[in-house]
Amino acid sequence: MVPTSVRIANPDTHRAYASAVDRTVAALGRERLLAEVGDDEVGQALTDLWMGARPRPGAATGPPSLTGSPGAAL
Repeated sequence: MVPTSVRIANPDTHRAYASAVDRTVAALGRERLLAEVGDDEVGQALTDLWMGARPRPGAATGPPSLTGSPGAAL
């Protein structure tokens, strides 16, 4: 039997995902049914919320370089 929901093992990742979903739902309107929300509205909400977002300091921001350091310039 396949579980209907898989828990995210890392609590920090779980918290970040939950926060992202909560912010998106708040932007779209908590009272609305998901079936009433268009794809374009979801896209616009995500753009509005994260257009200026930057990776957290220390996060790997790209593929590993030839030296093995994540996000390092070649």
